[in-house]
Amino acid sequence: MSFVSIVGNKKFINVVSDGLAVWPDRREQNFKKFNKIKGKFFIAYAGNVTVCLSVQEQVIDMFNSGKTLEHVIDTVSRNLSRTIYNENNKAMICIGGKNTKGKLVFATMSNRPYSKLHRLICDTDDIKYAFLQHHEGSAVAEKEFCRLAQESASTSSKRMLQTQKKLSVYMSKLNPDTVNEITFSTTIIA
Repeated sequence: MSFVSIVGNKKFINVVSDGLAVWPDRREQNFKKFNKIKGKFFIAYAGNVTVCLSVQEQVIDMFNSGKTLEHVIDTVSRNLSRTIYNENNKAMICIGGKNTKGKLVFATMSNRPYSKLHRLICDTDDIKYAFLQHHEGSAVAEKEFCRLAQESASTSSKRMLQTQKKLSVYMSKLNPDTVNEITFSTTIIA
């Protein structure tokens, strides 16, 4: 399971995913790899569908019970680091939204051994970004994202969303077995 891009600054966080999900017995072409929660939080994921959906369920439960963004990020990161990692059991997660201070934040984490929690605070006009993908290719994605972002000549949510969708299509051409051209998106506004 595939490719998700998260892009934001102090005004917005965009999440874009492709639509390909692969189970042991089937492939789904229209699978959204994120969930917007209470209009101000999100979880996005790539990796083993079963593991990711289990994490998503935990995240939704925590937010619905009133836990803060910081608490949810720290809890999921801790739990994920204890989840066995192998070729059939990978999970890359991003959780974000508005923190208790009203700032937009997102954090990425994985069950890959020795991976670290990466927390990004979107408190300036500068673009912050992260990619979740089942395959190795972050350098390729980053290079193409920077090229497309420069072409767009704007850091607005709308332009970044267009850039992210173009990036997803680009990644689908490089990795057609794990990424498709169908995209889904959501935005959290400050």
